[in-house]
Amino acid sequence: MQDSQHATADTPVNMAPIVANGGARDLSTAFGANAVRLRSWEWGLVAVLIGAFVWLAPRWWKHAIPFDVPGDYRVPYRLSNDYWTYNRWLETAAQPSSAIFLVGDSVVWGEYVAPHDTLNQYLNRENRSDRFVNAGLNGTHPLALEGLVRNYAGALRGRPVIMHCNLLWMSSPERDLQIDKETDFNHPDLIPQLLPWIPPYRANGDQRLGIIVDRMFAFRGLVNHVRIAYFDRQDLQNWSIEHPYDNPFHQIRMSVECPAPHPHSPPVAWTDRGMTRQDPPWVTPESSLQWQAMTRTIALLRRRHNRLFVIVGPFNEHLLIASSRQRFEVLHAHVVAWLKRNSIPYYAPAPLDSKLYGDASHPLAVGYRQLAHMLYQDKTFQHWLRQD
Repeated sequence: MQDSQHATADTPVNMAPIVANGGARDLSTAFGANAVRLRSWEWGLVAVLIGAFVWLAPRWWKHAIPFDVPGDYRVPYRLSNDYWTYNRWLETAAQPSSAIFLVGDSVVWGEYVAPHDTLNQYLNRENRSDRFVNAGLNGTHPLALEGLVRNYAGALRGRPVIMHCNLLWMSSPERDLQIDKETDFNHPDLIPQLLPWIPPYRANGDQRLGIIVDRMFAFRGLVNHVRIAYFDRQDLQNWSIEHPYDNPFHQIRMSVECPAPHPHSPPVAWTDRGMTRQDPPWVTPESSLQWQAMTRTIALLRRRHNRLFVIVGPFNEHLLIASSRQRFEVLHAHVVAWLKRNSIPYYAPAPLDSKLYGDASHPLAVGYRQLAHMLYQDKTFQHWLRQD
């Protein structure tokens, strides 16, 4: 027997307004998640306030934390992926109009030397000035260097730039990022996210879009800076889970982090660290993704009216077996010929003494001193300096 008090499937639903606390309530908001609904002008006000915060926060941060650093400053190794700090360093160093920036990877940065023994510092001693600035960043292979210059080095526009060309990045398909296999490499956030296509880079569409947005807005750079510099590369939520009793505001230091006063890696010659002679295959210039990125970076700097000088090497040829050295010499000759053909002043020094290298491409302190002296005596370099 059917229970007359229970509705059946054919019973019409009563759509009358729900009554609560003696009054009627519109069904359009009855099941809403929020009790407060903003009107259109209120949403506009929220958008204006958020936009003002996003615009003002980076500017306030720069005012609140002045970039007071020593003359031999280089971006600390721990902050190698903190492009906000890199950008602030260039903005600060560009204040003297006579500054000359050395741009490149860890060869410029100085892997095996203290901050006062880098190439730019020895050039300053040769020139008896403080004009030469260390704008190197650890691990910036040419594809990453292209993104670094394009998106975070606007302060260099119109300034004299010395670029280091490290042929190590073309020593194999793996280093050239040609292999069609997912792999880890330095600075994936700096490489082209769409074109050209980088085979071992397998980020999804959301990740690529997020990186592009990060490049466009200073606020996103500030957020990444805070995450890297103060919260162990974590977002606030994950950091709070690991540090439930710590006050996150105590993590913020109202001063700029300075680099360690000692070398990042032990300053030991490659012959004393057990390295043996190597046989890297080297890629051809025509197929090299890294070389193509280097040429695009040079073209970008010229469009920005930078007065450019290129240092090719010096690579540690003592490390190569005979057949690999022959392939290296072909690549080296191609690079030099391209620079000549495009009227770019350059210096391609002979290899330093074997004992002056820490590995395949990084000089030790005495090697930097010798390289700076040879470069400073070079007639092409002297002519380039006098054009300033």
